[in-house]
Amino acid sequence: MLFFVAAALVAPASLDCHNMAFSRTLALARTRQAVCLERSREPGQWTLRRTATDRSGAETVTYTDTRACPAALQELQAVESLELPRPDLRGFGKELQVITLDGAGYSLTTAALYGGDAGEIKVQSNVGTPLARWIDKALKALEPCWHAGS
Repeated sequence: MLFFVAAALVAPASLDCHNMAFSRTLALARTRQAVCLERSREPGQWTLRRTATDRSGAETVTYTDTRACPAALQELQAVESLELPRPDLRGFGKELQVITLDGAGYSLTTAALYGGDAGEIKVQSNVGTPLARWIDKALKALEPCWHAGS
């Protein structure tokens, strides 16, 4: 078994979100985008907050909501059909071989269901995964929607 992942690649999504958070960290560029989803005061609406960190570490916070950005609702609904990884306990069964020196780190933290019981999941990955594809697509779809202020 060969397993090496640079620790800086997978930065966790913002933990101050109550509903869902996802992020993409580009290790070489030293940039990060973290998106937090919260219920809006309007029934059936959601507010999204993006914190973008540039090479220098400076943060810019922008906002959108599902009313102003219809693409947001479509991307958020897609997360419920996201293919998730299976657990892999090292040393048992099929061995995972990963060599990652640099790249992008992706993270998703969200509420989840275990049958009828509530739970929470956190998934982290690198490039080439369903999570990476969903986050890249969501960030691209949301890009024209962001604005300053809440």
